[in-house]
Amino acid sequence: VRTDIDALPITEQVENEFASTNEGVMHACGHDIHMASILAVATRLKEVESDLNGRVRFIFQPAEELGYGAFYITDTKAID
Repeated sequence: VRTDIDALPITEQVENEFASTNEGVMHACGHDIHMASILAVATRLKEVESDLNGRVRFIFQPAEELGYGAFYITDTKAID
């Protein structure tokens, strides 16, 4: 299961309790829902772990917006 984890160099222009706490960067491209989704999947799979036939690997891909994140992941051998 793969998700992207990078933030974009954008300053939040709204004040919400879930706004970025890091000045000058925010998850403006759906990355928050990607992280929420993968954490929900991980939680559910952990609940049924004994019923699974094999291993599940979670890959958190950096630099997706920059265009080289997938190459970075393959270079780490994380999917071997």
